[in-house]
Amino acid sequence: MNTFSAAAAEVARYTSLLDRLAKPYAVDSKKRPTPSQYQSVTLTPSTGLIASARDLAHFDVSLKKGFLKPETLAVAWNTPLDANGLRLPHGIGWFVQSYNGERVVWQFGVGDNASSSMVITVPGRGRLS
Repeated sequence: MNTFSAAAAEVARYTSLLDRLAKPYAVDSKKRPTPSQYQSVTLTPSTGLIASARDLAHFDVSLKKGFLKPETLAVAWNTPLDANGLRLPHGIGWFVQSYNGERVVWQFGVGDNASSSMVITVPGRGRLS
């Protein structure tokens, strides 16, 4: 298969995937759901990444099984101090909060007028070996 054919096959696979996505809706000025469309297929820090529920489950299990080094997660999931010595609300790429004495780590993404996502984990629970 030449490079052009391989690229065309990838485009076809991606287009097929987009056709199977949940249909987006937005809330109109009368607070009614109305059909919308995904605005961007560009990968940015908040949009463009497409994952299934199964993909997210694999990601979660991989994190819990030690996919990343513990020191990497410690930097990402702990809040550093700012120049004034105050705690920032985020680690690296993740928001970090405390709820009922447990650390809660979360991240979100949003697409204009069509989609959103939120990933939440409680690092003190569910470490898999």
